[in-house]
Amino acid sequence: MDTGWAPQSNDTTGVVITDILTLWGMTDLLAIQTDTVAISMSVPANYGGPLNSTICLGALDRLTNTWVNAVDYNIVGGSKTFVAGPYNASYGLGFYGVDTTTTPATVWAVVNGDARNFAVINTPSAAVPWAFAGVAGHVGTADMAILSKNLGSTNLAKYDLNGDGKVDASDVRWLTSHYTNPGGK
Repeated sequence: MDTGWAPQSNDTTGVVITDILTLWGMTDLLAIQTDTVAISMSVPANYGGPLNSTICLGALDRLTNTWVNAVDYNIVGGSKTFVAGPYNASYGLGFYGVDTTTTPATVWAVVNGDARNFAVINTPSAAVPWAFAGVAGHVGTADMAILSKNLGSTNLAKYDLNGDGKVDASDVRWLTSHYTNPGGK
């Protein structure tokens, strides 16, 4: 197996909060799944967001170029199960978690998918449950304008959408990727 690293700045999605780990050679020739392995990555010491299920080990889906929870990229088997605590060798395929007993904290996942790129990410959301303006759950151009006016804000609870501890362009990218009202205001 070979490894490599790419800087976080190579990510354009706004959900990645670490550098990107690339693993080559995890699958046999012509195979679509790897052996079942546990992968762990450290959370940056300066990460200001919550250390719970809102972050996870992410895997880059090469077909859609989107980051997903690494266990969502598993090929067959397992059951997606979150653990608040350290990895244990008894955990099977689909288990993932955040270990706050280490310094810095770590995220880990038990996977068998053929993903090659991994990073600590803010957990992708299936739907946006709020909106700054308009109808909750439908993000539109008015929400973009409000967020853009509040770049640099210290109101992290309201404007730090990706949970990285700051309000900046990555939050705008996050909002753009969750845009649910394309014809809307």
